[in-house]
Amino acid sequence: KKRASYGGIVIAGHAREETAFSAAVQDQLGLKPHIWRDGNTITLTVHSATWAKFFAATIGTGRAKHLPDFVWDASLEFQAAVLEGLVDGDGYVAENNGCLRVKYTTISPSLAYGAAQIAANLGCYPAMSYNEKRRNYDLSWYPNRDKPFDYQTEGYVATRIRKMSKMQYTGRVYNLEVESDNSYVVGRTIVHNCIATLEAQA
Repeated sequence: KKRASYGGIVIAGHAREETAFSAAVQDQLGLKPHIWRDGNTITLTVHSATWAKFFAATIGTGRAKHLPDFVWDASLEFQAAVLEGLVDGDGYVAENNGCLRVKYTTISPSLAYGAAQIAANLGCYPAMSYNEKRRNYDLSWYPNRDKPFDYQTEGYVATRIRKMSKMQYTGRVYNLEVESDNSYVVGRTIVHNCIATLEAQA
């Protein structure tokens, strides 16, 4: 059986982040990174099997990256800091028609839904889409709720519908049922069993 190889940690970013990234790595990990520059892009490499193994076990790698479980038991202030770190690494904040808009991109479905959940915990409900060509998830939201993607009322959140379409289908249709409640969550959206609706209309 082939053993996993933990050789180091690679951090990529914009050239303007070189000083901050390098200082953070040295302060937090106690190691001096090797820096490779290519135009406006920098790549920091830290050779440490110990740290690499720790991060792989804690947050995973590649598309399998995820938020560690302790994040969900932490305070909202801590979760806000985690979300800020995710955006700092793979996103940006820009002004859009006078309003601040946050955008975050990741190839990991778990990180995408995790970031969306943290944002929701903080009172923001991001729009999320999947780019099939690039195979990544894009999230965007307005942190100050100047131009929200949703409408909140009486403890519920209504999200904008981008479009509605019909499609022809021939074949077996399955009707899912959840005991007692008859509702479940699909794509961060609460949906209801259709039989219960038909019975209510009868």
